Amino acid sequence: LYMDGLVDERRDFIRATQAAALYYKDLYGLFGSWYLAIASYNVGENKVKRAVMRHYTRDFWVLARKRALPRETINYVPKYL
Repeated sequence: LYMDGLVDERRDFIRATQAAALYYKDLYGLFGSWYLAIASYNVGENKVKRAVMRHYTRDFWVLARKRALPRETINYVPKYL
């Protein structure tokens, strides 16, 4: 899809899906947890990193119970699953 001679790849659903999959893979490599990868895709990896460090856990469900992440993110992971 072209805009002023440039390709807007965000509107190409195949390339956007491939980019998202690669990003999820990187996030999984960072956290070692698909739940945290999904959460960080939603809220940002730095916010999840801070919550992990502050609460000394890489368990998404513990972070959710402690309300260490925004409510939107706590709800996003189960909906995604």
